[in-house]
Amino acid sequence: MVQNKRVTEPAEDQKRIVVITVCPFHNGPNLPIEVDRTAWVLLEAGHGHVQDLFPDLSVDEREMIQTGICPECWDSLFTETDDN
Repeated sequence: MVQNKRVTEPAEDQKRIVVITVCPFHNGPNLPIEVDRTAWVLLEAGHGHVQDLFPDLSVDEREMIQTGICPECWDSLFTETDDN
């Protein structure tokens, strides 16, 4: 789980929170991701997998929650090259 992140401090009655991670490659903030507060608490406590707790998020959003890597950096790191 990415260590460099900010999470909004919601009021007790709020069901959603906003998570902002920082990409370790360009060292800048990613776009905010709104998530279910209960699912976030479970993930932070190590109870569940990101894909199960946040099925409504895109693959890119879940990757940013797990690693902090933004889609642009992911693509530049893991693009396939044609060696032929």
